[in-house]
Amino acid sequence: MQVVPAVRVGKRFLSPLVGAGILLLSGCQSAPLCSPEWPSDLSDLGDDWKIARIALHVHSDASFDANGRIEDLVEAAEDTGVDVVIVTDHDSREKSVEAGFHGETLVIVGEETGTKSHVLSLGGENPVAPGLEGAALIRGIQDVGGYSLVAHPALGSEEDRESVLAGSQGLEVYSLSTDVLSASRWEIVFKALFSLWLFPDATVRSLVDRPEIGFELWDEILSTRSFAGVGAVDSHGTYGLTHQASFRAVQTHVLVRTVDEKNVLEALRSGRCHVTFESLEEVPYFLFAITDERDQMWLEGESVSWREGMQAWIRTPRASDIRLLRNGNEFRREEGEQLLAAIPGPGVYRVEVYLGGDLWIFSNAVRVESHE
Repeated sequence: MQVVPAVRVGKRFLSPLVGAGILLLSGCQSAPLCSPEWPSDLSDLGDDWKIARIALHVHSDASFDANGRIEDLVEAAEDTGVDVVIVTDHDSREKSVEAGFHGETLVIVGEETGTKSHVLSLGGENPVAPGLEGAALIRGIQDVGGYSLVAHPALGSEEDRESVLAGSQGLEVYSLSTDVLSASRWEIVFKALFSLWLFPDATVRSLVDRPEIGFELWDEILSTRSFAGVGAVDSHGTYGLTHQASFRAVQTHVLVRTVDEKNVLEALRSGRCHVTFESLEEVPYFLFAITDERDQMWLEGESVSWREGMQAWIRTPRASDIRLLRNGNEFRREEGEQLLAAIPGPGVYRVEVYLGGDLWIFSNAVRVESHE
């Protein structure tokens, strides 16, 4: 198998390979729709790019409603294969855990702020000014150099949600806490008292549903601008739902050259990431790109002008139900480990992957724009 040593992605060259596993094989260019030989895993792809697994939106005991010292969060990360823990305690950044590497686990500290619609502030050098809401809250996050990510959008009023979505830079498309809270009171009590202790992963998985509201909001925003979508644990370590079970339930995987705070947050902000539900089955890799006849590739979070001969490449680690969406609607569906489809024109393309009818992976979008 001959591999081209440099792949053009957007207007950049990534060398030697995109670490997420997008391979360009010589000989593919002549056919209008060519089926590439995908790698079986990521072990052959070099060290230039890496996948970092994130547990996003985690609370420590610095939050009034959570349990967990830094040692507990790091242990949960080590137990679940998580590389990065993003801690966002309630309006208490200065009292939160210590940022930086703890062993091999990178801990990034932001904060969750707002009372009507909650927003995560990531990055930035200072805490956000207290008492801000709506558009003023988003401006406050920008004032300290932060990246704003709207939390659990299915909760709260539509008016409050719209006030923060308009200026924010990303969205928790999926929130584990929203799924837990949407269960019936008796279901929550039973699972907290019994099944969570005996079968934590299976119990949490039984609470996970397709985020209908999150996808609807996201698709609406994507129709007008680029907008990152992530999966969040909103882990508090309470009521029998351990940090370990939460970290395994949903992860956001980012593509980075170096695992550090700057690169991880930049990947999240740009949407160079996808969301996985690891309590269903581990996701060692996932590949989605738009390509053209000139051998260029655009990854999750990128935009490209439409031209004839474009196609979507999708690869999953095992046979699954792969669904390619265009402007929020299912455009192509195939059972198997890969999907290769011609792109008919401009649109917002993203992917959802299912196992046994359950959502397993969803990608960020690639925007294919008109020349106008």
